[in-house]
Amino acid sequence: MFWKIIFLIVSAFAVSFASNSHKGFSDPQACDIPSNIISEHFEDGFKIKKTDNVCVFHILNRLEEVIATAIYSDPDETVPSGYGGKLKAAVIVDTNDRIVAVVQGENNETGSYLKLLEDKGFYEKWNDLHVEEALLKEVDAVTGATMSSNAITAMVQKNLQIYSGIEKYSAKKTASWISFSDTGSLLIFILGMFLFFFHRKGSSIRIFHLIGAVVVVGFWSGKMLSIEIFRAWLQTGVHQSVFIIFTVAALSMVATFITGRNFYCYYFCPMGAFQELCYKFPVSKLRIKPSFFKPFRFIKRIFLYTLIIMMIFNLAEDFSVFEPFSAFQFKAAAVSSLVLAFSTLAVSFFIPRPWCRFFCPTGEVFDILKKPFRKKIMEENDGET
Repeated sequence: MFWKIIFLIVSAFAVSFASNSHKGFSDPQACDIPSNIISEHFEDGFKIKKTDNVCVFHILNRLEEVIATAIYSDPDETVPSGYGGKLKAAVIVDTNDRIVAVVQGENNETGSYLKLLEDKGFYEKWNDLHVEEALLKEVDAVTGATMSSNAITAMVQKNLQIYSGIEKYSAKKTASWISFSDTGSLLIFILGMFLFFFHRKGSSIRIFHLIGAVVVVGFWSGKMLSIEIFRAWLQTGVHQSVFIIFTVAALSMVATFITGRNFYCYYFCPMGAFQELCYKFPVSKLRIKPSFFKPFRFIKRIFLYTLIIMMIFNLAEDFSVFEPFSAFQFKAAAVSSLVLAFSTLAVSFFIPRPWCRFFCPTGEVFDILKKPFRKKIMEENDGET
């Protein structure tokens, strides 16, 4: 068992190294802007010239005349993170101080969230506004990609502030380290810990905990563990906006390792809770011998190892498509995630936790962390192994 844990640790270092090699942020001291970010807004032959101001660039035409200015600064502690960590956005301003475009820059964001913003016309909300108007503009976040929206809005404000020298980016726009939804998730976690250690005493409130996990953690917060979020943490680190779910991950791993029982999957994960709720519906169940499920443990393991290899060799940009979790934020979810989620829930009426038992690579991480020297773990009534 120890070799599996060592494998996970080595894999984490390998993914972190490879990911940053493939998709790292530019040197903050250099503050360069890739030409491909702004090329679609100008004719061929334009040039980029850095100004004396940090992260401000003049766009020149063939005659060496300034036709626009681009601001492309680095995020700081006042800028909230997206789902995948810090991100950048370029603001292009014409010679009349009107905004030509807001363009997505370097990021480690889940692709489906950025695609949703594009489809909703989020980046065009600042177009043609005067810089002073844009500094005062309140832009609503896009439902289903709230964290990405807020992060980009903050970067636009920061870039405009640098350009104009006007301090309009108020403290109220700086993300708090814990939101209302995070507080709700924390309460679900605390209740889950109580049920984890005193599940017999708390059996009467189990149903309410399951509903809370689905509604609060899944649909409201949208912050849950997945292979995609592990990848994002390895690429850009753990930022303030994901402090609660990172704490949940760390404590869940400790609880699982010490007790030999999988805490996260059975006492916090909204997809696990949703499957369990479906199975409670009074319909005829499929009677399958426990021995039937044993071979599927290898499928989960192979699935996890395959995804790790894909991360190391940068074979996919968005790993949320391989799991059903993003379906809770369904407007930004990939079709594959929605299909996985709905098919899983449909089967859950007849078989307990099919995704957890057969396929879940995130759950396999916790299964590997089960107490190495404990050879056999009694199954609980809810099907935990």
